[in-house]
Amino acid sequence: MVAAEERESPIEIRDDIPASARTYGWALGGRDNYRVDRDFTSKTAPAFPEPTDAGELVQFAAASRTRRDVREHGGVLRKP
Repeated sequence: MVAAEERESPIEIRDDIPASARTYGWALGGRDNYRVDRDFTSKTAPAFPEPTDAGELVQFAAASRTRRDVREHGGVLRKP
């Protein structure tokens, strides 16, 4: 058996170009990002303020749905 450190990852995570998911996450206060993501978002945010507003709305809607589901299912979320 090969040690985990010796195996190659099947997915290469590029940290030299910005990724949309990481920049979106960073704009919403996330912590899983790289400097290239933060720099890109900081430079482009003034021209496109809507994505952060939309992202905050999506988070609010998801949190509201979760609270409703918990109330409806007696505090336990179950798969159908």
